Amino acid sequence: MNNTFLNRLKAAMQSANLNQCELAKKSNITQSSISDWLNGKYVPKQDKIDALAQALNVTPAYLMGWEENSKELKSIEDLDFSGINRIAAHFEGDEFSEDDLTEIQNFINYVKQKNKNKEK
Repeated sequence: MNNTFLNRLKAAMQSANLNQCELAKKSNITQSSISDWLNGKYVPKQDKIDALAQALNVTPAYLMGWEENSKELKSIEDLDFSGINRIAAHFEGDEFSEDDLTEIQNFINYVKQKNKNKEK
């Protein structure tokens, strides 16, 4: 079990003033899953980490211990989308929604941090 994740999840819940039930509703994750994670049974999959991070207003990288500071996200405007429009230009169709952009930015942060950890 990743103790860093466990500690960061608890800290983020306390900072957001959310209990398990409230976090479950806000993240659309079952309370039993959240309880399992808080009891150290296992670490959630990436999609659940993303949902938790969004509900707790922190980055997925913070929850996983890849960033020191929570870098709370106040709004979609706080995210750095430089380069995303270049990526989007390669695709046809509708523009990205705010949820799409959030998911893309979270994935970019995840990959950057993963690569940074490989260098250590």
